[in-house]
Amino acid sequence: VVSQKAPGFPILITTCRGDEAVALEAMRLGAQDFILKGSPDFRMLKRAIRYAVERKAALEQRDQVIRAAADGMVVVDAASTVRLVNPAAARLFHPASLLGKPFPYPTRSGETTLIEIPRAPEPPLVVEMRVSPLTWNLEPASLACLRDVGEVRRFEEMKTEVAQRRHADQMKDEWIAKISHELRTPLTIIKGAVSELEYGSAEPLQPDQATLVKMAQHQVNRVERFVLNLLELSRLESG
Repeated sequence: VVSQKAPGFPILITTCRGDEAVALEAMRLGAQDFILKGSPDFRMLKRAIRYAVERKAALEQRDQVIRAAADGMVVVDAASTVRLVNPAAARLFHPASLLGKPFPYPTRSGETTLIEIPRAPEPPLVVEMRVSPLTWNLEPASLACLRDVGEVRRFEEMKTEVAQRRHADQMKDEWIAKISHELRTPLTIIKGAVSELEYGSAEPLQPDQATLVKMAQHQVNRVERFVLNLLELSRLESG
């Protein structure tokens, strides 16, 4: 109650001899230290007050770091009850509230796992969870660090798809270049032979022969245009 009414103040408990268990329970609930009643040692009292102030400041700094973290962070005690949820984690689990409730995933210190957070009617959120040991109010606990890796996975999948497309385009360009080379070389020879038949003969061609030569020349020119168009199309698609 005191820590809720005055969250910014350190709490120092005074107790009688034999009540150390009560004092430790008070520290577990948020007090910073305790001293025995009736102690005449004012230096001990001064030291206890200074320690309480320093410990309170250290705990507040720890909580501020957790709350300000870009990754989601959830403090889970030994009974799997959630003790602290930072804003980033609250956004991951929105609209559900975790504080004071059982954490729905196993927390094994030192492990990194992928969990899925339901987001109906949308697909579940894929989150990487790293669990580290932590002491929370003098008791062992776990700190679950949560990071949305769904976007990262989609980005990696997109990178893989782009790489595959580039590889396919490269193979296509290489195939077109090879086919074009294989076609242009014999076309040049055929075109020269047809021209030689049409213009280089010592004797004029017979009408039937001239018709065949014209048809051959037309087909050679058509295939040559096709090869040139194929190369031009490949250059345009490659940018």
